[in-house]
Amino acid sequence: MKGKFQTTVESRKKITVATIYVTEADGGCLLSANTAEDLGLITVHLNQVKTTKPNSKQHNNVFQRQGKLQNKQIELIIDETVKPVAQKQRRIPFYLREKVERELSKSEHDDIIEPVPDTEETDWISPLVIVPKKDDNIRLFVDMRAANNAIKRVRHPIPTVKDVSLELNGARFFTKLDLTQAYHQLELSPSSRHIRTFVTHTGAYRFKRLNYGTNSAAEIFQRTLQQVLQGIKGVRNIADDILIFGSTYKEHNTSLEECLQRLEANGLTLNLGKCLFLKQNLDFFGLVCSKDGVSQDPKQISALANTTTPTTPSEFRSLLGLANFSAQFIPNFATITEPLCMLTHKNIPFTWGDEQENAYQTLKTALISKPVISYFDPGKEIVILVDASPVGLCAILAQRAKGSTKTHTISYGSRALTSTEKRYSQTEKEALAIVWAVPSALTLSDISKATREDKDLCTLREAVETGHWVNNSQLEPYKYIKDEITVDSHNNVLLRGTRILVSSSLRQQVINVAHEGHQGQAKPKRCCENHKLVIDCYSRFPEVETLKSISAKKVIPKLDSIFARHGIPAQLISDNGPPFQGHEFNQYMTAMGIEHCTSTPLWPQGNAEAEAFMKPLGKCI
Repeated sequence: MKGKFQTTVESRKKITVATIYVTEADGGCLLSANTAEDLGLITVHLNQVKTTKPNSKQHNNVFQRQGKLQNKQIELIIDETVKPVAQKQRRIPFYLREKVERELSKSEHDDIIEPVPDTEETDWISPLVIVPKKDDNIRLFVDMRAANNAIKRVRHPIPTVKDVSLELNGARFFTKLDLTQAYHQLELSPSSRHIRTFVTHTGAYRFKRLNYGTNSAAEIFQRTLQQVLQGIKGVRNIADDILIFGSTYKEHNTSLEECLQRLEANGLTLNLGKCLFLKQNLDFFGLVCSKDGVSQDPKQISALANTTTPTTPSEFRSLLGLANFSAQFIPNFATITEPLCMLTHKNIPFTWGDEQENAYQTLKTALISKPVISYFDPGKEIVILVDASPVGLCAILAQRAKGSTKTHTISYGSRALTSTEKRYSQTEKEALAIVWAVPSALTLSDISKATREDKDLCTLREAVETGHWVNNSQLEPYKYIKDEITVDSHNNVLLRGTRILVSSSLRQQVINVAHEGHQGQAKPKRCCENHKLVIDCYSRFPEVETLKSISAKKVIPKLDSIFARHGIPAQLISDNGPPFQGHEFNQYMTAMGIEHCTSTPLWPQGNAEAEAFMKPLGKCI
């Protein structure tokens, strides 16, 4: 064999990266099975299928009927000061009426909706929205936009796929469970149902269960299901999708069995047709989880690889949006896509040239190589690699075992440089990459140590573990949330849901980290103050003065102060604001011997230097 090289191969509009081996003998060209499968030239079939689904008879109640969470009703917080809105019925096409009636009857039978009694007043009425499904059926929704104005939103953090992937280190087996009409499994309290009234051609109905379209439905459902599953090892949920994982077959099945028992005990049900059991490669929210790490869904890779060159700005923006989802898998993403992003800038015409085509092909090649990023392992050393190009910054978070030089990529990050940063020297760009890539943070060990030394948190932990909430002033602030507090014994911290209760000794440090770049508490209070900016067109040196009023009488003394420090200018350019249009200001300009010019109305570029400085000035204020 003389050698080998990698290149892209294409067949039937499918593209993949193949390794080509070059030999001395002329024996014809051979295509590997993996490459042929990637190009769709062959398909692989299984001769034997082993079922991995749990025994449905053992968990009969979990996989049948419409579920309902037991012993809990959802109470919506309604702002009574908002005036109710009774909207008109939207006419339903005649050919859909039978399907609508059938769907209403089914929902009423499943105890999801109920007819509004004729004796009850209906102040809130929302219109019905009909959405067709792929199987020629329909799904009914309600346009809740008007009603949502009166529903106070409940805030609860919804984990991302990245949050969940942090716990997947060592996992080899995966299961995904999908709840049947998830939101409809949470019952509403009677006082929260009137605002969910909707009207059809058969009459008025109202929801007895949480419905889609409610502004806080996602947070309410996430919090509720999270509480149901809390404490089960190897089980996490994002909305109605439950991910179960384990490092061994036994560990996975133990977690799965406990999860099914918990769901059954709480009256929740699953859609068996959408559940995936005991997979070694599992698609979860657009990413594929496996024992090796996280990779992108092949369908999304194929969608980007098989796209044609965009010919219009709208096609180009769709392409860029699709590519941005893949940024975490591509090193130097910002540098690669810089020629593409240039086309989104203001006053740049859409012209697809060689530079854009090369960037486009480089991006596709990087994706087709099917990159995999590893799971984070707390037991390994952390390595951060940074680099800077003339147009962007790149950072790689990697890990390596102690004593080893081999690293595994955990995540890629990149960003484009601003027009000002592009003028930095290369040394300054490299330093900027370090500052950007290494954030200030608190470690879990710091929080754990502070928790052990905090007397209030130690008392709180004892109360949570024993259930004895004595009359202690130290526990008073926590009594209203005591049902939400749990103890993480492994990390020695207290949690409220998924949030850590921070010791008083670390709170200021946490605030400083969270508000890094913020200008402090005093500056936001200056919302009633005005600021006058004067900038030198030659050196671009700025002067900012604070004013209680923007009248000429207040502006002139500030200008006197600035001119005393820097000298009297030959020309002053201003906008067309009231203080610069009056007789008093014109007299002042004449007395000082200054030529006063104003920019074109409604065209801020006429005073570009001052307008450009307003953005960083706004951040400081």
